[in-house]
Amino acid sequence: MSMLRLAPDCPSPYCDDVRMIRAFIRDTDEDGHRAEIPIGWWCPRCGWLVNDITGEKIIAIHDTLIALHDRPEDRGWEGLKDPGCVETWVYLWNNYWVCQQNIYRKAAWFLEVVTNGHGFWQGNKRTAYTATDVLILRANGYIFDADAEEVDRFMVTLADLDDDGNSRYTLDEVEEWIRANTKRIDLFSVLA
Repeated sequence: MSMLRLAPDCPSPYCDDVRMIRAFIRDTDEDGHRAEIPIGWWCPRCGWLVNDITGEKIIAIHDTLIALHDRPEDRGWEGLKDPGCVETWVYLWNNYWVCQQNIYRKAAWFLEVVTNGHGFWQGNKRTAYTATDVLILRANGYIFDADAEEVDRFMVTLADLDDDGNSRYTLDEVEEWIRANTKRIDLFSVLA
């Protein structure tokens, strides 16, 4: 017997008593297998997306990337370095950042904190970039649109902390880079 999860009401003050619908990103791998990744709840009236960012999703993205790339330097260094980091990222996202309207600012914060939080032994930059792309940008109708060399250059510089342990980029600079390196996508075609 399957259980139906009741959809929440839209949190927007303009959508009284509108039930949200489950939002998915659908993708097909190179073998033609289709996958649906639940990304949150979407309001059909105002387009508000309440995204489910969880520690489990961030860890799953990390573990998938480590297995997929199979780099020699990753072997033996799989898994979490600091579970408290991931819990903190999710807590801060759910209690502060999710309420912010500027998607670029939200993505900039998430990209920087996951890159430099070092919650994992290896793959922090890859996890930060992919989780930001999938859980925040794509879930809100955007996608990264930068070539691999530019992404590598930016992510390596972002992860290179100064002597005081601070990022070499300000949050404004990270936001500016994301604005310049993303494009709008048709969310309806992604969710269809």
